[in-house]
Amino acid sequence: MALFNLFGKKDKKPDKPAPAPAAPAAKEDTSDIPAEVLPYLPKFHDGMKIEVLTPENQLIYIGRLEVIRPGVLQVHEDEGSRLPPVVYGTELKLRGFHENMETFVLFAKVTGSNEQMMQLDELRPLTSENRRNFYRQSLHIEAQVLCANSIYDPMRGVETKPQECVVLDLSGGGARISCPEPYEMGDWLLLRNVVVNEGEEPFDFTCRVRRVVPGRRGMLHGLEFDSLDPKDRDRLMRSLMIAQRLSRQNKRSFGDR
Repeated sequence: MALFNLFGKKDKKPDKPAPAPAAPAAKEDTSDIPAEVLPYLPKFHDGMKIEVLTPENQLIYIGRLEVIRPGVLQVHEDEGSRLPPVVYGTELKLRGFHENMETFVLFAKVTGSNEQMMQLDELRPLTSENRRNFYRQSLHIEAQVLCANSIYDPMRGVETKPQECVVLDLSGGGARISCPEPYEMGDWLLLRNVVVNEGEEPFDFTCRVRRVVPGRRGMLHGLEFDSLDPKDRDRLMRSLMIAQRLSRQNKRSFGDR
């Protein structure tokens, strides 16, 4: 039998053992993150572009993330940005996009830095009020404004004709405009054809007048947006982010001359 096995039909090779099932992925340790903060944190990943701003909402730096562990991030240089000097414990704001392109904004504290990176910890979301006003950007945009009391509040009286105006700043919650003829506190306005950045689709806003003061060239009006659609609000946020970035680049180019 041994000779048969040697010169004849070979023994069948034993089947290879089935591969062991993959170990389940280790669950990220989020125990250091407060329970009320965790639902508001975006899904960070290495290489994610992030904008760093001062508490006064001035864009100071654009970088790329490195995730050290849940709730602890490092921001590294990107696009030739120069990492500014920062002091340990300084509170900053972070701005970026979720995977579905909706914007997010967070507070963070500096817990370390060198010439190549800054480390951030103690992440927490903005309040609703801070989130609305966070994106305020100084502008100088020609647009049109029309009183719309007949639509929203007919008891306020006769409407005026449309007039040209200049949009001086915009945020997620309102605008400041200058126009020749004043409106009254509480008036309903349609602010139309607001193009934040060249080539973009214009915005139309329904607003209420919340403040009226004399300006050097006409009357200044503080406006509050009414019922801005979430998609329009996110599009506005993205436009304001681009406007802030372009403003910062222009200032840097001017300073290098």
